[in-house]
Amino acid sequence: MELLDVRDVRKVYASRLTSKTTALDGVTFKVKEGEFVAIMGESGSGKTTLLNILAALDRPTDGAVYLKGQNLSAIKDKDITIFRRNNLGFVFQEFDLLSNFSNEDNILLPLVLANYHYKDMMARLGPIAEALGIKELLKKYPYEISGGQRQRVAVARALINEPKIILADEPTGALDSKSSDELLSIFEKINKAGQTILMVTHSVKAASFASRVLFIKDGKIFHELYKGDLSYEDFFIKISDTLTFLLKGSDRR
Repeated sequence: MELLDVRDVRKVYASRLTSKTTALDGVTFKVKEGEFVAIMGESGSGKTTLLNILAALDRPTDGAVYLKGQNLSAIKDKDITIFRRNNLGFVFQEFDLLSNFSNEDNILLPLVLANYHYKDMMARLGPIAEALGIKELLKKYPYEISGGQRQRVAVARALINEPKIILADEPTGALDSKSSDELLSIFEKINKAGQTILMVTHSVKAASFASRVLFIKDGKIFHELYKGDLSYEDFFIKISDTLTFLLKGSDRR
C-alpha cells in the first residue's frame, strides 16, 4: 500500500539581495508501506531541502507531499508539531539527544509530550530496548556511552511513537565502521518487521541496505535503482557505478 506520495514538488528560494534559486524542480516519487528507500546525490543537489519538506519542516513552492493521503501543506502551523510527533520518526547524524536527560528519558520524550501514561510508555519501551540491545544503557546519560550506542538510543526514540515512516539524515555519518554496520543491521531488522524508512546518505554501503535508491541531481530525480534479488555486494557496485556516472556528468558542465 502506498504511504508517501511526492507530487511534482518544487522549492524556490528568493530574496531581495539574490536571484531565485531552485532547490527542487519537479520531484515526483512514491514510497510503499514497508519500503526502505535511500536518497543519494552531491552536496547541493537538493537532498536536505527534500528531507525538510518530507519532515514538514518546510513547505514546497509548488506541488504537494501526501502521507497516508494527507496533504502536508494543508496542515495548519499550530498543528504541525503534533502531526510530526504522531506520524514521523527522526534519526539524525549527530544523534540530537538531550545531555541532561537519561537515555530512557530521551527515548520517552515524544510520549511524554503526547501525555501518555507511564505504564503505557514502559510497555512500549521494553520491547524496543530489548530489540536494540540498550536495556543496560537506559539509566545512563548520552555522554556516558559511545557514538554507536547513542545512535541506537536515537533509533529507539524514533520508534517509540510507532511512526508511519522514519526519516534518517546521514545516520551513519558520525559513526565508525563497526558502529555503522551495527546501525545498518538494525535498520534492516526493523524494516523487515514492517517499518518504512527513508534515508538520506552519502554512503554507498548504507544505501546498499535499502530496497531502492533514488539519485537526485540539480533538484531533480536523476535515476533510481531497485535491489530486487541482488546481493549487497552487487547492489553496492550498481550504486557506485551510478554515482560515478552522475559525478562525471557534473564534471562535464
